[in-house]
Amino acid sequence: MNILPRSLLLASSLSLAACSMTSPYWGQTFDTTATAIPIQTWSPTANAAVRIDCSKAYHGGLYPPFDGSWSFVTNISPTSSASYDPQGGVIYSAGKKMTLPADCWHADNAYNPPKYMTALRATQTGANGSVSTFRVFDQAGLACLGHEIGQSRSWSGWVNANCALTYSNSTTPIPYVRILASQQVAAAMARSRDDSLTIEDNAPSADEMGAAFAREARDPDWAPAMEKRLQAAYFEAAAKGSELAQVSCRLTMCQAIVHHADEAAEVEFAIAMAPSALFTGDGIQGRRYASKDGRAVTYYLAREANELPRRQGR
Repeated sequence: MNILPRSLLLASSLSLAACSMTSPYWGQTFDTTATAIPIQTWSPTANAAVRIDCSKAYHGGLYPPFDGSWSFVTNISPTSSASYDPQGGVIYSAGKKMTLPADCWHADNAYNPPKYMTALRATQTGANGSVSTFRVFDQAGLACLGHEIGQSRSWSGWVNANCALTYSNSTTPIPYVRILASQQVAAAMARSRDDSLTIEDNAPSADEMGAAFAREARDPDWAPAMEKRLQAAYFEAAAKGSELAQVSCRLTMCQAIVHHADEAAEVEFAIAMAPSALFTGDGIQGRRYASKDGRAVTYYLAREANELPRRQGR
């Protein structure tokens, strides 16, 4: 049995004040500010959306310190299906993987090179109009969740076990989680302009990748449906300065050619497309090959449960 969900849940008897946000965790570091962040929350009610807000942060916490200014990011609806513990306790999951708006991030110059930081909080409004803020955790806190819930066999086992983060020398819960990004998205993209720079050592060249795509047969059912899905995601994103010139799918992958007006347009495109989870850029399910001037970019996307081709003999 997968123990992870059990380490992240709450009992149905708990009030909204005991809701938890288990991803991301305090201090978690992502590659760039355009990386899709996995957001996961748990609540004993499925009747209200979970609201996610962000605030600029630095290594000490919020930025400016104790500023308290928050910007709306998204609402996440809990699943309608309950999860139960052995004692009948009920919990509902609300999760989403998405790229945060650029203005959530702050460049902290205490690091060289700077690290980019933001604070995230999750809240939920009860039927009586009261707003509850979700508890947050660091890595040790998540381990505490697993231990306490496993020992008690109850989603509520962690609540009084000091698993959630609190202020120093206090029992007051910290109402947000601070996360980091190693690079700003524009800087990361600039380093990948040269076609010879690929995300993985054994990635095919642009020509090899194109030839592998051309050799594939076309799935008459999946390919047209996926092409429509890609086109719909592009139009929904409405990224200014980028044009979807061509999209084609075969048996195990798709090829999409996008023309960007400039680097800023590609940055906006990456951020706008991230919530669709169709352009991962991880080298396994997604790859990017740019023309010499960087304006025309060919993206390859792997079909679900498949991986993109790799260079042979390396």
